[in-house]
Amino acid sequence: MADVYLIDLDAASAPPEGASTPLDAAERERAGRFRDERDRRRYIAAHIALREVLGETQGCDPASVRILRAPCVVCLEQDHGKPFVDGGPYFNLSRSGRWALIAIADEPVGVDVEEPQDPGRLDAIRADVLAPGETTSGTPDDLLRIWVRKEAQLKASGDGLTRSMASFSVDPRVVDLVLPHGLVGAVWFTSETPATTRVRHR
Repeated sequence: MADVYLIDLDAASAPPEGASTPLDAAERERAGRFRDERDRRRYIAAHIALREVLGETQGCDPASVRILRAPCVVCLEQDHGKPFVDGGPYFNLSRSGRWALIAIADEPVGVDVEEPQDPGRLDAIRADVLAPGETTSGTPDDLLRIWVRKEAQLKASGDGLTRSMASFSVDPRVVDLVLPHGLVGAVWFTSETPATTRVRHR
């Protein structure tokens, strides 16, 4: 079972500049690196929402949630590997523009969401997305769907950008999400058994 939360980051209440937040030092440092104020507020809103969901799941205050990092699959450093929390649950966060998806599950999980993309941009990255022999219906939306499915898989494994999408085909364990506003989303589980997924608006 996985719960997937859809969050409108522009509607979420981000605290004013200088106000206290449940974010840890690493999250605050990352937020401070955003030059665009809107992007900074969206990042903060997404990570506050993540901590609120994890806090509800763990039965603790959002500020008490300790988000750790697994070793990077390439360099083995622990400052930029896949995030996790001691004792579970497994989780994953994805952002695209004003929207975020948070997946909470009892097994390793990856989630991705993308806003509608310009057809010209999608066509330009076709060779970077499709594996040899992999085809689409020819529509930009179909290519975007494959992109999102593969991104969810890479995030679940912790490979992220270290592995090319064109190096593998879409795994049958991926679950497409039905989302509003033209958003395309998918969630991927490590188990062979298809998992039940619930999308909640937050």
